[in-house]
Amino acid sequence: GLAPPDLRDAKGKVVVCDRATYLRDKYGLRPRTDYKSSHTLRAGWKGNALDSRQHFMHVHWAPRWAGELFWKLWVFYMAQRELIMTQRDPLKDFPQDHPYAFVTREGKPYGIKAFEDAHAKAIKRLGLVPAKSLGTTPHAHRHAYGQRLADMNLDAIFVKKALHHKSLGSQAVYTEPDRVKLKRAMATAEARAEKTEEGTALPPPDFLAYGFRDVDPRGLFSGHDPKLMRRN
Repeated sequence: GLAPPDLRDAKGKVVVCDRATYLRDKYGLRPRTDYKSSHTLRAGWKGNALDSRQHFMHVHWAPRWAGELFWKLWVFYMAQRELIMTQRDPLKDFPQDHPYAFVTREGKPYGIKAFEDAHAKAIKRLGLVPAKSLGTTPHAHRHAYGQRLADMNLDAIFVKKALHHKSLGSQAVYTEPDRVKLKRAMATAEARAEKTEEGTALPPPDFLAYGFRDVDPRGLFSGHDPKLMRRN
C-alpha cells in the first residue's frame, strides 16, 4: 500500500513509495509479515479481502457505539503513546524509532504474544478461563462479531463484506448457530408446527398408553394411568 508522505530524499522532496519501501528506507525495518514466527515483530496475515488498491480495510462496527467508544479510547491512547515515545531513550530501548501504533510502556513495538498474554490476564480477571474451546481467546471476538451480524439477519453478501472474506462460504464458521440458538430455534419451529388451525397447540401423543402389557403387566410405567407416573 501507499506509504505516509513524510519520507523525503536528499533534496527534501517527498518520496512516493509503498509501505515496505517506507519501512526499509526510513526505519530500517521490514513488513511484520516478513519476520520469522519467533521474532517479536512478527505479525501474521490471512489474506483478507481488501477495500482499496492501496491495501487497507474499512472497519464496520457492530454495534455502532463500539466504534465511537474505540475512537475515544484511541485518542486517549495516542496521547499516551506520544508521551511514551518522547520520553524514551532510542539508543537504549530500541535501536531506532518506528511507526507502529501499538507500543509497550517502554515504547517498543507491541508483539502478538504480548497481546495474547494481556488478553488472557484480562479474561482471568473476569473470572473466566482463557481457552479456544470456551470462546475466550482473541480470535473469539471475530466469531462473536459474525454471530452479531447473523442475529441482525444481515444478508450473506453484507456479512462477507463486513468480515472481509473473499468467498461467501468462508463466513459459515463465523455465523453458524451455537447449541443454545439451535435449541431455541427448534423449540420455536416445533411450537409453530404443532399448532392447529385454531391456533392451539396439539398435545403430545401418548406412546406408552398401549402395547406394553407384556413387559409392564402391572402398569407401573405404561397404560392409561401408570401407577409410578401419578402425581398426587
